[in-house]
Amino acid sequence: MGVTIGIFESEQRVLDAVELLRANGAHKDGVRVIVKSEENVPLLTASEAIQVESITGIQEARDRSYGDRDGDGSSWGDDGVLPLPAAGLLATPGVSGTGGYAGGVVPAGLAAAGLAGRGGSLLDLDGDGLHTDDVLADLGLPDGDAGRLADEVNGGRYLVVVDDRPDDQAGSLLSQAGAVEVLN
Repeated sequence: MGVTIGIFESEQRVLDAVELLRANGAHKDGVRVIVKSEENVPLLTASEAIQVESITGIQEARDRSYGDRDGDGSSWGDDGVLPLPAAGLLATPGVSGTGGYAGGVVPAGLAAAGLAGRGGSLLDLDGDGLHTDDVLADLGLPDGDAGRLADEVNGGRYLVVVDDRPDDQAGSLLSQAGAVEVLN
């Protein structure tokens, strides 16, 4: 299933867009708002009717689930040294010194653990966390647009993501609500 994405510059316009989409038949589960951090969007997070997904929240949840096993806030152990299981992984045949897998094939365990990014690269070897474009791709946004959309989110803009609708109105409704750009 595809999506239509509206890029917005203000929280109020996002609220207007969600309201307009709902008034025209969009279901709650069919509309998501993606922001850099929930801390900066009090109007959106105050509404139970809006599904808000924060990049920093997703990154923090993944760090808690997979990265900070020793409880000290680091993802890879003391002084950026990989723990033994991960260090052994880099010695596995087919793994290049830059962290990529030959042919882009990634073992399922790595992908499930959040250790592999798009294209088979290992993530967070330098402790800086998942990249925004990887999170956006994981959220179902098109890979070809993820990098540019990551720049928009990191720059403080908001994304309204609408699951494709049979009436194909999402793009015009997002524009009508004040989206600075709409991607289909």
